[in-house]
Amino acid sequence: MIRLLLIIVLPIVAPYVAWYCWKIFFEPPRIDPSSGDQIAPSIVDAPRGKLLIAAVVLLFLTVGGFLIVHYAIGQDPYQPLEFEQPASKTGTK
Repeated sequence: MIRLLLIIVLPIVAPYVAWYCWKIFFEPPRIDPSSGDQIAPSIVDAPRGKLLIAAVVLLFLTVGGFLIVHYAIGQDPYQPLEFEQPASKTGTK
């Protein structure tokens, strides 16, 4: 389950979280004139097309990187045990 979260869900959500954090911390704040509070950015204003493309590219890079690493260091899940065969008896009594 954690593998599913790290490889699939996080790369899809990460561009949207990054956009939201960028709007909050690195752009000049929008101030509500009546209360003086900062107006939080709306996800409706997000460039959803660009963020979706970034999410899909990040997803492919993450899954591809995981598969490459798994192929490079992974081993077969089943390896048969190797026992020595007893020496065959060639002589008869």
